[in-house]
Amino acid sequence: MVVVLGVMLVLLALAAAALYLMTSQSRIAEGKVKRMRAYYAAQAGMVHALEEASNNTAWMTNITANTSFSVTPALAIGAGIDGYPAGGYNPVISVTPGAGLDGTALVNITVTY
Repeated sequence: MVVVLGVMLVLLALAAAALYLMTSQSRIAEGKVKRMRAYYAAQAGMVHALEEASNNTAWMTNITANTSFSVTPALAIGAGIDGYPAGGYNPVISVTPGAGLDGTALVNITVTY
């Protein structure tokens, strides 16, 4: 009788440890997926910034006048896709002329995830 209770306690402890490991691994994997999605949303924001710098004269006017500016474009990256936030990821693009390598403009993309 005592042996059976001891074996049951050991099995219960093993089951609890396995459950804890599985749930913690699930949380770690979920965080990694969110970071990866935010990374690619920031990449999309960078592509948008390069496109705007090439085609938008207002951006080039600010850059050549050494005027820093920040833009939140109407990009809802991932909106409507299962697993993404309801409104998608919205990158914030900050441009600081002259702060980059060899006096180039520094472009910073921020995505909150």
